[in-house]
Amino acid sequence: MLEIIGVNKTYGNHHILKEVNLKIDGPTLIGIYGKSGVGKTTLLNIIGGLDEEYKGIIRFNGINIKKDRQRYRLHYVSFLYQQMAMLSKWSIKNNLHLYSYFSHRKSNVDEKLLLQNLNMRDLKVKCCGQLSGGQQQRLSLIRGLKKEPAILLCDEPTSALDKENAIKVMHVLKEYGKKAIVIVVSHDTNLLYEYCDHVLYLDHGTLNQSHVPTSTQLTPNKKGKPTIALLDYFQLLKESFKSQKERHLLSMFAVMFGTICLMLTLVVSYGLKQETFKEIKKLFPQQCISLKFQDRQWINLDNATTLLNGNEHIQGGYLNIPYIEFLGVSSKEGEVLFIGDNTRSVHNDLNLVYGRLPNHEDEILLSKNTYERLFSNTYSEQMLTAYYRYEQNEQRYSFKVVGIVDEYTTMDTIYRRSFDEVRILEKIFSIESIAGDYLMLYGDSDIDELLSFYREHYPEYEYKEVGADISDMVNDILKKVSYFLYGITLIMLLSIALLLGMIVYLNIIEKIKEIGLFRMIGASQHQILFLQGLDILFICVIGSISGVYFINGILSNGNQILMNTLGFSLVESIPFTMQIAVIVFMSILGLISGCIPLHLLSKVKLMDCLKDQGY
Repeated sequence: MLEIIGVNKTYGNHHILKEVNLKIDGPTLIGIYGKSGVGKTTLLNIIGGLDEEYKGIIRFNGINIKKDRQRYRLHYVSFLYQQMAMLSKWSIKNNLHLYSYFSHRKSNVDEKLLLQNLNMRDLKVKCCGQLSGGQQQRLSLIRGLKKEPAILLCDEPTSALDKENAIKVMHVLKEYGKKAIVIVVSHDTNLLYEYCDHVLYLDHGTLNQSHVPTSTQLTPNKKGKPTIALLDYFQLLKESFKSQKERHLLSMFAVMFGTICLMLTLVVSYGLKQETFKEIKKLFPQQCISLKFQDRQWINLDNATTLLNGNEHIQGGYLNIPYIEFLGVSSKEGEVLFIGDNTRSVHNDLNLVYGRLPNHEDEILLSKNTYERLFSNTYSEQMLTAYYRYEQNEQRYSFKVVGIVDEYTTMDTIYRRSFDEVRILEKIFSIESIAGDYLMLYGDSDIDELLSFYREHYPEYEYKEVGADISDMVNDILKKVSYFLYGITLIMLLSIALLLGMIVYLNIIEKIKEIGLFRMIGASQHQILFLQGLDILFICVIGSISGVYFINGILSNGNQILMNTLGFSLVESIPFTMQIAVIVFMSILGLISGCIPLHLLSKVKLMDCLKDQGY
């Protein structure tokens, strides 16, 4: 039973409906006609739960529809309005299945039979925008009937049809009126009087009849098989993407650009730090400590040997002698190569590309790059001349290069056995006991454990990790550079977030007809917002994945270019966890940027959606 009790509707000072009363007991086909502007469509909107700004009561089966308009529209009412026919960029199939997407139920209606009855069986197109207005109108009727509504509201259902198809539509409505309430508004009174069970006249906002008796009770059929809701949402997303392909691609490009900026910042920051500390480690070997007497005494060879042998994890040592200058080495007379690192100690863990470890004090090793500068790429034993100066006295000493270390060092480097240089200097300058200002010890265990051991057993010395001060200073500088990069990236991300917000807002404005149709069918506000949120998430995920993929491609090809041009490279590959974190971050950023447009969408009234489309 449908009851309309004392319904009044005004626009400003103009009364559209005045005390409209109507009681419909059960299934029937009712026609309503009247002059233009008397409120026929407005009355249908109120009966269908679209318009809530009225006075009076609408009851369906004894329940006021104001208590839950959305559920009422979803389960009990269907509309056939000429202005709100089909979504033109959507496929015919998905237009017809709109109701099931939101109700999560499949229809029991024979769709093929309806298509045949309405002369729509042999459609050759897939997109509704390729159909004529009359074809869209008939498909809209099929969509409404697939819902199996208890109330079917039709506004000028034959306006775009020729006589033959208009008769077919009225035949279908007549048949459906045997099991549901069908209300048809039309200017074609001949059709109304020919097919309708009752014809009402609306004049000056008032109906000429207040009761429509029927012989049977209304028993709407609500049975159906449940569908998988998430798949329905993805199907809707697919159609939405197809209908706004250019705007969606623009949104994805914005997200991709933001992801590239963020990834470049992380890669440059992380890679620069990694490369810098790698170079520092070349200058200062790992697990290396330096020590000196607390009272500034000098360390002689006996002290150095005791400290070297004091811990089984120490692999070698170097005693710094500041008053004797090492000038460099030459492979030919007169061509002297300055050695930047004369501190390296030979140990068993060195990886040699050629030769063996030294067995005598006049045997040394060279790093790869040092050997290649002095000789050539053909590895063999070579002789070197070393130059030393002590108190204006210069001396030479010949070394045999017996091996080449598989290492490209930042500075040209010599490796020798611990304290061999001290013994050589004592010999060539005839000094009985050479002492140094500090001692460096190389270990193969944790640096903190070595420091703890020596501080406990040899407390008379001061200790520190070699290169720690420089590493800390460089780390501070790199932090400032990283903060600067992060600041620039943050500004870019905020700009992208604003751009995304604007694009989402424009998407929503452009989809007002789509959203209005969804709500008219019965989609809840929650479903609409969830669908739009999924749309934003889809854009952000695809865009961010594309950005990450782009950066991976740049790294795989760009590292070799950097190595060839600048002599260093960034990270070879981005950690998978970092990639996932960036994708998640960009997705969250996109959702945040869409919060304001989604909030505005939640405030839009259904009738405003329809009016914006000229309804």
